[in-house]
Formats: sequence, C-alpha cells, structure tokens
Amino acid sequence: VYDLALIKQVDAINTVKNGAVVTFHIRVFNQGNEAVARYEIVDYVDGYFQFEAALNPGWTYFNGRARHLQTTLLAPGAQYEVSIALRFQSALPPIQIVNEAEISAMWDAQGKPLTDEDSTPDDVRGNDAGGVPHSETDNVVDANDIDEDDHDGESLPLADLALRNLSMNTAPVVKNGLAAFRMEVYNQGNVSVANIGIVNYLGSAYTFQAADNPGWIHNGGKVYTTLGNALPPGGSASIELVLRVVHSDPQALINRAEVYSMKDVNGGV
Repeated sequence: VYDLALIKQVDAINTVKNGAVVTFHIRVFNQGNEAVARYEIVDYVDGYFQFEAALNPGWTYFNGRARHLQTTLLAPGAQYEVSIALRFQSALPPIQIVNEAEISAMWDAQGKPLTDEDSTPDDVRGNDAGGVPHSETDNVVDANDIDEDDHDGESLPLADLALRNLSMNTAPVVKNGLAAFRMEVYNQGNVSVANIGIVNYLGSAYTFQAADNPGWIHNGGKVYTTLGNALPPGGSASIELVLRVVHSDPQALINRAEVYSMKDVNGGV
C-alpha cells in the first residue's frame, strides 16, 4: 500500500507585515507499508506572495506554482520536511490569506507512477476536500471523508488598519474658535489589534489645549493618543480631538492624522 500525507505550517507567530519573508514548513508522511522512491510537492503561490529563487534552493517556479522534487527514498513510517520562503505582498484585500501545498505525484524506483491509497496526487488546485486552516480539517494526516490528506493550507495573521479623520463642525469655524475632529479606526485585517497609536498633525492653523483633550499628549507640533482596547477584525473605534483655530487661511485648516503604531493582543509589534 502506498499512502503519503502532507501538512503545512507557518513560522509566523505575530502579525505579518507587507514585504516580510514568511517561511512555511511542509511535512510529508509515509503512512503506507511500501517505500516511495520519488515524489513531488507543489505549492500554489498566488497574489499574496512572491517567489524568489534565491530564498528557495531545491524549488523551481513557473506560472504561479513552485515545485520540489524529492528523490530520497521515503520508508514506511518515515517523514520528510522541506521549507519554502515566500515574500508577502498585500496587494489584495486581506479577508483570508491562505497558502496551499499538496503532493502532485509519486513514483517507484523504476519511475512508474504510484496510486495513493486514500488520496489523488495532482496539481489541480481546489479539487481536494479539507485542508482549511484552523478547522477540523487542518493538519490532518488520517484518512477521512472530509479531508484529502495529501493537501493542506495555512493562513497568516494579518494586521490592516484604516483611519478616517472627520470634521465634527456643523458650522464654519472662525479664528480663535474651536474645531472638533473625530478619528475613526477600522480593522480590515483578520486578527485583533490593540494599543493603536494615533498621531494628529496640528500644523500652523491649530493650537492644542490639554484640558480639552484628556488622553492626548502634545509634543512638537503633534498630538498623540493610544487606543488600548483590542479591536477585533471588522471592528472600529473612534476618538475625538478639539483644537483652537489660530489661522484664517482655508488651506492651512486641513487637519491630518494617521496610525503610527499597533500591537497584536500578545504584545507583538
């Protein structure tokens, strides 16, 4: 009986930043009672990732697929591990970042294709049941009806915050009057984020009064605050800032703010 199984896991513990190199570990298990002389692993490198040959000796790449051919005999009960390093590119919406791999083929010592006992080796993406990250079919190597065990996917933790700065003034502002702004932060990623640092740039048009703004700190023409509570995926939070207008030029009245720092719920940056 020939029977190979595969699982995929990732090095990342904290959230992954754009441009970072992410290392995935792929393990192949021989669950059969016959040795397998050669087998090929295919990794589906889609729009979230970039393959770089210099980072991946032993791999080839063409048209969105990276391939690793292993020619060392895999004995019954033995396992083999290989890593693939991919550069993360967040060009697509981070609803769920998943990288998948599977066994695409296996052969005996004479080069004859082998048939797996409980799965179908191929390089057709999407035709295998299971392998869904963080589910009952993740990292499964036993034969069952809901998971094809020669295929597995792995997801990434991804932090993606967006900020909107809104004017809360219903009437035109006047010199020496007050202007109110509300900064709204939206979690567009797939992990909770905490300790979100916001900076607001006063410019020449505004002055800051600490008494009007508890929770804000003034330092060198900028004011800072931190949203400490965890913000779950899809969640939003807001904070207001009141400034005194000291300039009458409409162009100078533009107020800008941004997120300058954040951490995951475990304190990782």
